[in-house]
Amino acid sequence: MGVTQQGLQKAFANCYSKSPGQEIRYQRTHAVAHLLQTTEANLDEIAKNCGYYSVNSLINSFRAEHGTTPGSYRKRLKSASKS
Repeated sequence: MGVTQQGLQKAFANCYSKSPGQEIRYQRTHAVAHLLQTTEANLDEIAKNCGYYSVNSLINSFRAEHGTTPGSYRKRLKSASKS
């Protein structure tokens, strides 16, 4: 097909205003948020299910995207649902 990796990344960025890596991180952190909201799975299970190598990398990515830790996010959801 004759498409280079750089060419594909540039085309993706032109269409979606973000790099493929940024989109993958966005999708992963939103999958984590969904699992935190809908399951009682622990962070180790969620990390494995969402493609993270460690809980620490999950926490760092989640904090960068959502501005809070996964634990704080889950606690906030639980307290909001009790109200």
